[in-house]
Amino acid sequence: LRLYSPHDGPLSGTLELSAQPVTPVSEGLGPTVTVAPGGSAVFGFQLARAATVGLGVRAEPDDAAVRVLDSSGRVVGEGIAQLRTLPAGRYLLEARVPPDAATTLLRPAVIGITPRGSGPPPDVARQYLELVGLAPQGDAR
Repeated sequence: LRLYSPHDGPLSGTLELSAQPVTPVSEGLGPTVTVAPGGSAVFGFQLARAATVGLGVRAEPDDAAVRVLDSSGRVVGEGIAQLRTLPAGRYLLEARVPPDAATTLLRPAVIGITPRGSGPPPDVARQYLELVGLAPQGDAR
């Protein structure tokens, strides 16, 4: 942490600082967190390979600013809902509540961390196998 004086001369006054851990998120909806006015919540995720990722945060009441940062702290996107093509790496999804807002519930959503399979869904595949006689009829798996 580096602090710089906004004027010539030494720093003076007080500083109140608090820190909370980054909340990990995976594919789909993340946990709902409560954030006080003027506060923020940070959610983290990792991409094993480059991917197009859908990101969003639901805020109740609907008053939050959202940005995505890479592992070096560089902003790679801003907005409550985003679609970004990102290289492999670690990312942070930060949601900030304005100081004049009410206490806010925030819930992140991330789609694209886990690559989708290229085949049909399991129930459709099973149906095709039944049609050609390679799976028992009415198999409840």
